[in-house]
Amino acid sequence: MTMLHANTMMVAVAMVLLSATEGANMIRQRTTRRVVEASPVVAAAAAVAHTPPTAREFGVVDTVEQETETEELEQYFRHLVPSSMASMPDAPTPSPTPEKLSQVWFNAKTTPLGDSEVTSMTSLFTPVWTAAQLADDAVPKDVVCFLGSAENLGDNIVSVNGGGGRDCGAPNGCGVHVHAGTSCDTTETQGPHWYNTETLSEDPWAIIGYKVTTDVGYGQYAACVRTGYNVMDDPTLLEGHVFIIHGEDGGRVSCGVIESASNDFVYEQTTELQASLVPIPGTEFVGGGNVQVLTTDSVPDGVCYQGYAGLLPKNVVSFLVPDSGSDTCNVLNGCGTHIHTGTSCSTVDEQGGHYYDTDTLKVDPWLLESYYTTSPEGAAALIGCTITGTNGLYDSPSSSGVDYEGRVEGLPFIVHDTDGSRVLCGLIEGGDDFTH
Repeated sequence: MTMLHANTMMVAVAMVLLSATEGANMIRQRTTRRVVEASPVVAAAAAVAHTPPTAREFGVVDTVEQETETEELEQYFRHLVPSSMASMPDAPTPSPTPEKLSQVWFNAKTTPLGDSEVTSMTSLFTPVWTAAQLADDAVPKDVVCFLGSAENLGDNIVSVNGGGGRDCGAPNGCGVHVHAGTSCDTTETQGPHWYNTETLSEDPWAIIGYKVTTDVGYGQYAACVRTGYNVMDDPTLLEGHVFIIHGEDGGRVSCGVIESASNDFVYEQTTELQASLVPIPGTEFVGGGNVQVLTTDSVPDGVCYQGYAGLLPKNVVSFLVPDSGSDTCNVLNGCGTHIHTGTSCSTVDEQGGHYYDTDTLKVDPWLLESYYTTSPEGAAALIGCTITGTNGLYDSPSSSGVDYEGRVEGLPFIVHDTDGSRVLCGLIEGGDDFTH
C-alpha cells in the first residue's frame, strides 16, 4: 500500500544543522516506570495524587557549559532563523527555499473485545526530518506518535499514571498500545507490546494510556513513544499491527488493525500550525528553530508538535534518557518544550504558564515534554503529543482564570534551557502554502 507522506508545513528557515553523535538517543523513553520514579518533577506530580514519591531530592543541577561560539558560527546561524534574527549585523541573506516538515499518517479503528462495548478511533504518525533540518545521526527515527479517543470506558476514571488519581494501577490499566500482532482474533494473534527488545531494555508502553474519563466513559489520549524500530525510513513497519485499548483493570477491551491513512483524512481532519522560534528578549541566547503544531478534529483536547532547534547547550544528555546516569535537566522545566497560555513572547507574564486546564487535569501534562539530548553543535529534535483538557469535554468552564477555547493558534511555544529558564519562543500561527 502506498504510504501517504504528509508534507505539511512551510517552515520559516532551511536549517543545515551539523552532525550529532548523540542522535541515536534523541528520544527519551518518556513512559517507563523507572523514569517516572527517577524524576523530581514527577514526584511533585505524585504528591498531588497522594502517592509517596520515590524520586531524587530536589535541587539545582549543573547545566551543560556552553563554550563561546565563534563569530563565524553565530553569523551562520543568524541566516537560519526568521527575520527578527536576520536583521542582526552582518547577517547573511535568509535562504529563499524553506524546507518542509512531514509525517506519514495511519489510522486505527477499534471494535469491542469479548463483552466490552468500547470503541475508539486513533490517528498515528511517524515524524520525518530532512537532512536540511537535522543531520541524519541527530534524527530520532524510531518514534511513533498518536492521538485518539475512546467511548464506553469506565466512568469518571482518574489514572494513577499522570491523571493525579488512584485508578488504573493494575499492569496495563487504562493502557493504549500498539501490539506486535496483526489480528484481533485472539490474545495470541494480538501479541505483546510492539517494541524492539534488542535495543530497548524497558517496555516504552508500560504507562501509556488515557488519564481521565467523563461521567459517560469518554476518554482521550496522546503520546509519542520510542519503539526501537526505524519507522522514519520504513513506516510500513507500523502498518498492519494492532492497536489495543485496555480497561481500568488492564484487560484488553477493544482492538483494531493499523492502516495507512487516506488523503481525505489528512486534508479534512488535521490542522497544521507553525511557530518560528527566536531568542526571548532580554536573554543572551543566540539560537533558534522551528516547530509545527498538529491537531485533529477527532481529538479536540490533543496536540502534537514536531520541530528542531539549534545552538542549544552542547552535548546535553537529559536525566530522562534511560541508563544515562545524568542529572542534567533534572529541575522544573529543565530542557522543556511547551505550549504556554500567553499572547506574546516579550515577558514572562505575557508568555503565561503551561497550556492545560487545571480543573480537568490534576497533573501538568507538559512536565515531561522536553528535548533529551543535543549534538556537539547544540542541535535538538523537538517531538511530542499530549492531552490538554482545554475543550470543556470533562468539566464545567475552568476556574483557573484562563479562557480555554481549545485553540492553540496565537499561543507561545517555548523551549527551556537545561536549568529550566526560557530561552526560545515563537507564537503559533497559521502557515501558508501547506502541502500534504
